[in-house]
Amino acid sequence: MLVLHGSWLLPTQLGESGHFVLWAETSGEKPRKPRGRPSQVLPHPFAAQPERMREALRPLVSLPDGLAMACFDALLPAAGALPLPSPRLVHDWEELADAMPTGLRRFKLQGLALGATDALAVLTVLPALEELPPQLALGDDLVFWSTVARLALELLAGQRYIPAIEQVDAETFYARWRPVFDRPEDTSRLAQLLGAMPPAARALLPPQVKGEPEPAPAHRLLEDFLATVVDAAVREWHSPAWQPLRGEDVAVAWLNALFAVDPTVEGPYFTLSTLVKAHKAWVRQLHVAGDANFRVCLSLNVPDTPEEPWPLEFLLQASDDPSLLVPAKTVWKARGKNPHLPEPPLRGAPGASAHRFGFRLAGVPAPGAQPAGAATHRRPADYRRSLHLPAGGSASPEPQWLRAAGPALVEQTRRASRRPIASEKPRGPTQHDNRPPQPAKPGQL
Repeated sequence: MLVLHGSWLLPTQLGESGHFVLWAETSGEKPRKPRGRPSQVLPHPFAAQPERMREALRPLVSLPDGLAMACFDALLPAAGALPLPSPRLVHDWEELADAMPTGLRRFKLQGLALGATDALAVLTVLPALEELPPQLALGDDLVFWSTVARLALELLAGQRYIPAIEQVDAETFYARWRPVFDRPEDTSRLAQLLGAMPPAARALLPPQVKGEPEPAPAHRLLEDFLATVVDAAVREWHSPAWQPLRGEDVAVAWLNALFAVDPTVEGPYFTLSTLVKAHKAWVRQLHVAGDANFRVCLSLNVPDTPEEPWPLEFLLQASDDPSLLVPAKTVWKARGKNPHLPEPPLRGAPGASAHRFGFRLAGVPAPGAQPAGAATHRRPADYRRSLHLPAGGSASPEPQWLRAAGPALVEQTRRASRRPIASEKPRGPTQHDNRPPQPAKPGQL
């Protein structure tokens, strides 16, 4: 019998990414008491070989080719020099039948290493416990990370992530995609996951860590897993459709690095540090683009003739009911009648994004101006391409003109976005790119 285990292994150096490792217990052979000094890290006596684990997983999931073998340690409950088997491992070992734990002991293990996107693909398709063959079981740690992986997939499907730039050491800056937890239930869901994390999910250690370390903090494991998986998935899934921008500006270098394999952002230190500060200010203002009740939404409307501008309407969209849309001009009119109402938060979210794609902002007025509630643009292909970029806090319904405006326009849009349009199935709202302004003008945020 095999009991499959797995957990997230934190990176050991700044700038590195964590990875997921799989290992397994087997009851096929009677464990032998390992020999060694009490302070020595001993090999796990009944751990399955990686090749046997690969054979057991092959009928259940599609494993990527060329999986690397990983060597790592684990802090496990032990009775003397022997680790205690997990509760799901069926065995007939008399010496461990009634053994009581004497404490945690460090053991050497070998397993299979999965990158972030490979881990997402494997963990989200693991079968339920009742669907497994009788000679195979899943450990509590693997079941837990399968649940977390489904949360990561939910974040990706809902485009709940934003672009970020982070300083990882004195002179290195990375472009990252970070998940956004902005819904009322997010806090309780994360708290439930932290409370449900089994001790085995925190047991793994890199072999480079010496001494007697404590298990990894639960919140750090959960945060690093979600952040790394979201960043890797967005980068990998969107990079084929990304057309690298040209220019010497660090903002251009940052945008290109968001879709590159290497996340390093090249540029002068002062300019990059200014961009980091501007990005932090932008993140602090994300709440103006939405909260627990609503978010800013953009709707691109089809003109009557090809010569007319394409109206871009600003709306507020209910978070719990995406079909409930309120035009921005209605909100502004309500505030005009009652000046004590708070100012509608419609500048920061769509403003920077529309500026990036060349929209004429008529729906986001200057202070004191009367808004028209719409923006115009004569290059719908640019807007179509922007719809596929993620954002935080704002959303855009899929424009109907993609399938109704005629073959010539569809072909133009296909060439611009490098992805098929006419064959796409109708989808729900996709989040619009909410890019911060250039770092040299942070006041525009």
